[in-house]
Amino acid sequence: MAALALLVLISFFLGLGSTPLFDVDEGAFSEATREMMISKNYLTTWLNGTPRFDKPILIYWLQLASVKFFGLNEFAFRFPSALGGSAWAASIFLFMRREIGNRQAFFAAAMMVLSLQVMVIARAAIADGVLNCFLAITMFSLLHHYKTESKATLYLAFAAAGFGMLTKGPIAVIIPFAVTFLFSLQERSLKQWFSMICNPIGMVLFVAIALPWYLLEYRDQGMAFIEGFFFQTQYQPL
Repeated sequence: MAALALLVLISFFLGLGSTPLFDVDEGAFSEATREMMISKNYLTTWLNGTPRFDKPILIYWLQLASVKFFGLNEFAFRFPSALGGSAWAASIFLFMRREIGNRQAFFAAAMMVLSLQVMVIARAAIADGVLNCFLAITMFSLLHHYKTESKATLYLAFAAAGFGMLTKGPIAVIIPFAVTFLFSLQERSLKQWFSMICNPIGMVLFVAIALPWYLLEYRDQGMAFIEGFFFQTQYQPL
């Protein structure tokens, strides 16, 4: 575990703030967070004076908390992604350790941490590192529930999906829904799949986490939010 922590530290955190924001998306997320800090409007994100409906709110809240703690700099804007990447690696390690042991768990997580594309995602001021963390937790929890019928891991999956919905929208639900459906279809266990997906406590938990911001944002911005976020029919600045 210490060796994996060292790899995570080197891959995701070392020199995290040493380079300027270099990607269009990095600049857009960071500037929207900066404008949120100045305006103190913590509900709607704005970019260059125009509402930015490109992503939900959680990544901006995380960046804002990081900026308030570390100051207005590149490290602070990227720190939530590095944390997301770290939790992503930890979820792989913990799941694999439970399934097949420490040695295989270490190598599985280490391969993920040392992958170039993963390193880029975990070191960039964008939403993908945090989203992938929640997707991994959702999928691992659903698989564990499928094998053990553990209610705790099922509720964890719904909670993680709720936070994923707050991070990057419906994709956090579509991927687990589609993958588990196809898996259950192959395994001829659709009845178990329906019972899992339609669990009332899990659904309430998901809605309690994900829905309030969407309702408040719709109340604040009306159909402009629906059209801009779900249908991308409104001009969105980069």
